[in-house]
Amino acid sequence: MNTKTRKELTQFFIITFAISWLIWLPGILIPNFPIPGKAMEVIGAIAPAMVALILVGRAEGKAGLKYIMANSFGKNCNWKFLLLSCLMLLGLHAASRLIYSFF
Repeated sequence: MNTKTRKELTQFFIITFAISWLIWLPGILIPNFPIPGKAMEVIGAIAPAMVALILVGRAEGKAGLKYIMANSFGKNCNWKFLLLSCLMLLGLHAASRLIYSFF
């Protein structure tokens, strides 16, 4: 891994961690926080995707964002993998609910 890639990866993890926790902390620290807990969970959970798009947009501009969107949702998209990722997300959610119900 070259130095530029390592720097970008480190930057991604630090920014993602910071944004996620900045979103989650008010709900943890303030007992009657006006935004429901589930909404805070979802917003914090999509923080990595938001950070990735921001960093790609900053590094590569509109061309980089177009490339990501075209490969994720456009003609070049492999719909099997997109479906698989959605099903895996639902499966993980169901598994976590099941595990939580035992405790």
